[in-house]
Amino acid sequence: MKSTTKIEDPILQTVKKGLPLSDELVVDSHMHLGLYNQYYVPFSEHVDAVHQLIRHMDRLGIDKGCIWSMGGQTADVVPLNDLIIDAVEKYPDRFIGYTFVNLNYPEVMVDELERCFDLGLRGIKLIPAYHAYPADGENLHIAYEFANQHSLPMHIHNLPESEALDKLAEKYDKAVFQIGHYNRSYNEVMKQRQNVCGILTEQPHPGFIERLVEDDVIDKALIGSDCVYFDAAFGIGPIAYARISYEDKRKLLGLNAKRILERCGLWR
Repeated sequence: MKSTTKIEDPILQTVKKGLPLSDELVVDSHMHLGLYNQYYVPFSEHVDAVHQLIRHMDRLGIDKGCIWSMGGQTADVVPLNDLIIDAVEKYPDRFIGYTFVNLNYPEVMVDELERCFDLGLRGIKLIPAYHAYPADGENLHIAYEFANQHSLPMHIHNLPESEALDKLAEKYDKAVFQIGHYNRSYNEVMKQRQNVCGILTEQPHPGFIERLVEDDVIDKALIGSDCVYFDAAFGIGPIAYARISYEDKRKLLGLNAKRILERCGLWR
């Protein structure tokens, strides 16, 4: 009689054992460091918070993280960016640091982008909604132009609609537009533009991961746990248990992110 037992892939086997994914490439494309008064943030008050974050990454087997500050929604971004500069200096092989800018201060944006780039940050974080700034506002183009000039990824919390994003991606074709909180309305532009990808910051319901395969965007999606707002395992677990192939899981966990970072000349 033929066995009906399904053989679990190595990723799910490892996660079920509670072990780090040491044999896989894992890149978390949405991580934070710092303090934020509206949330409890684990180990944020430690003087060695960055080391605590590295320990957490090691516990799960996360090789690299794209990281920016917490609190840039409401606080002065300059000292917050300094935290990320320090983290990248301490762990250059583990972090890709992003510059947080406030869209309401265009005169500061240029100086801060240049300062942080000179000090090693290689991405840009934009969050128009929290800055009460329109998703299609003119000041965004300051960041777009800088990213295009330097071939940088931009993690954008909220974007204009898909058609407008398509035009932006065409105009700023050397920059990478990362949809900070992916939803299916962006599927077509993700498929059409090599420089647009979606971050899986939340997987809100069963079948969400499987639909990435059905919608043919599995090659354009990256995990992003939103750690330390959430535990970094929050980004890994749904993929480990998803009913998709082992190879597709590997793409989501790290291979897609590696390809994007290679495009920007940031992989090492």
